[in-house]
Amino acid sequence: MTDHKVYKNLIIVNSSHGDWTGLYLDNQLWHENHSISQHDWAEIINNHHLDTVTIKEVDGQWLEELGSFPRLFTEIPTDKFTH
Repeated sequence: MTDHKVYKNLIIVNSSHGDWTGLYLDNQLWHENHSISQHDWAEIINNHHLDTVTIKEVDGQWLEELGSFPRLFTEIPTDKFTH
């Protein structure tokens, strides 16, 4: 049997421009790119136990100026969420 990593929370954060996505596992940036590959989704589904999955959106202009998602989800300023 494969050992599964236990994470409580997956937060999917999308840019309001629709061109960038970040995945946070328990507050840590796990992956970011223009899109999330089927391989990456399969890895999350097959290898991680999750309690919750949340989808958020951030201001695309802010993210573009920053250049990439912060390493920690909690470093995203609350006023940058669009919904």
